[in-house]
Amino acid sequence: MMRSRGLLYTFLLCLLPVAAGAQIRTVPKEVLDSIANPVEADCSSLMEFDTKRIVTGEIGEDEIPVYSFSFVNKGSGPVAIRRITTSCGCVAAKCTKPVISPGDSGKISVTYYPKGHPGKFERRIFVYTDLSDKRPTAVLSLCVNVRQGADRSYWFPHQMGSIRMKVKEFTFRSDMKDVVCLDFLNSGDAPVTPGIAEEFLPDYIRAWCETPDVQPGKEGEICISFDPVRFSGSKAAGAGVNGPVRVPLILEGLGVSPGASTIMLYVD
Repeated sequence: MMRSRGLLYTFLLCLLPVAAGAQIRTVPKEVLDSIANPVEADCSSLMEFDTKRIVTGEIGEDEIPVYSFSFVNKGSGPVAIRRITTSCGCVAAKCTKPVISPGDSGKISVTYYPKGHPGKFERRIFVYTDLSDKRPTAVLSLCVNVRQGADRSYWFPHQMGSIRMKVKEFTFRSDMKDVVCLDFLNSGDAPVTPGIAEEFLPDYIRAWCETPDVQPGKEGEICISFDPVRFSGSKAAGAGVNGPVRVPLILEGLGVSPGASTIMLYVD
């Protein structure tokens, strides 16, 4: 996990785009609740499910399990499935047939893609039919418990020779002293200690490998500090009026060219 010892900005939820200069509006709690937990349509009882909540056993992060919610049309007319939405992109759901006749049965097939989502979660599936234009006819729940996979490379998408980085760029605030540690994964077959090309760094940036001799398959940290006082006295500070100042941080000893092992730092 990337750690910053300076000011931490946390964005919890953004539902409404805000134009530059516009006032920030607080989304009422009842609006958030209506999105996360929509009320079922009054006629929802016409779709009678065996269960609306499935609790899975422990599943592996590399598995792709499929679950089924069976139901019967208890109404006097056919029910047409208009659309099915989910609370997470890791869930895909579909109905086995688009129209269910009175007294006939149907099935909502739910495929869960746990890669990158270890832990315990409750995913929701919203089934919309021709019985209501605005409210779901059924709200289903899938409670999953995902065991973290042995392959951690998914979390480190940026290959840099014998290591993989979670991120390959970071922005410092020009007026704030800060230290950030960026995680890496040793994807090679030998211990690694990434070096730092210090001769290319300005005096307001310092970097070091916090974890030497990281074993294959294990994680380490590249730590970077920023000094705003030294930056304010540098030529770069004056150049920053035209946009963020770019500082390339070149890692060494990874078996690739400098261009393929560079973390780009920005000061803004």
